[in-house]
Amino acid sequence: MIILIIGLGNPDEKYQLTRHNAGQIILHKLFPSASWLENKKLKALIAKSAGFVLVKPLVFMNEVGQAVKSVKNYYCVPVKKILIIHDDSDIIVGKYKLQLNKSSAGHKGVESIIQHLGTKDFWRLRIGVRPQDNSWPAEKLVLKKFNQAELKKLMRLNLTYDLIEKIMGENK
Repeated sequence: MIILIIGLGNPDEKYQLTRHNAGQIILHKLFPSASWLENKKLKALIAKSAGFVLVKPLVFMNEVGQAVKSVKNYYCVPVKKILIIHDDSDIIVGKYKLQLNKSSAGHKGVESIIQHLGTKDFWRLRIGVRPQDNSWPAEKLVLKKFNQAELKKLMRLNLTYDLIEKIMGENK
């Protein structure tokens, strides 16, 4: 059974180390040697690795739902075998939450995915992007770049693809 892992982020180079791209940063951490190929039809960069299809959508966050749906349908993956990795401005940098069947909590990319899939019954790996003492509104915070100390915290998160496979494999 294929597991679809999708790292959310904005496609332009200027967004590469912003908080909104935490999903793609973590996807690279989990699969550092993945070979990415562009699939123009699916509007995504795709890589394959031992039962996983890895996806970096090439559309902006608010439009990501259609790309996720296209990839899901192309690979015939059940919704419960989809993991969306994304930024979460309610969680402190260096922390994360893995959840199934939760609302978008205001995240525009997740809202788009729920709308296009017609369900919220997929996995979400919510990556903390909020600095410890920061009260910026989420819409301003997510476009700010991580500093070096914050990037180090992201790289130290205790996440492995074995852990993800185990959790998703147990919840068929």
